[in-house]
Amino acid sequence: MIQGFGVEVPYLAAPEHRAHWILVDRLLGEHGLQQDTPAARQELERRTEARRLEPGGEEMLKALRRCPSRA
Repeated sequence: MIQGFGVEVPYLAAPEHRAHWILVDRLLGEHGLQQDTPAARQELERRTEARRLEPGGEEMLKALRRCPSRA
């Protein structure tokens, strides 16, 4: 499993390494990435990391981690 934001990130793993119920097509599509390929997952990881490094990005993630609906 891929590590990111200090937690495991299953949607960045290859299809054979993530649970069958984890679907990434919408997430990739929202980023303009049309296929679930290693290059597309790497680009998604790059964009996600860049967003985390933006001012306020770490605080936004802390708020998501504390969200009761995600517990």
